[in-house]
Amino acid sequence: MIFNSQDNDIHNNPQEGIIISNQSLVLQNVTRVRMGEYVCIASNSEGDGYSQAFQLNVLCKFLFKQ
Repeated sequence: MIFNSQDNDIHNNPQEGIIISNQSLVLQNVTRVRMGEYVCIASNSEGDGYSQAFQLNVLCKFLFKQ
């Protein structure tokens, strides 16, 4: 099983806040860079199966210094 976003495979990288465990994707300390559509892809001898895509939106408050 792999996770994919914007046609890029996502790999486990705890140092960057990306954790793949127990068939789950956990994103920590998310910024707007991670926004986009995500999908899970499972493969076996019968072929590939795709989850329904989900959209990650990151909302943030803009702070202006004077």
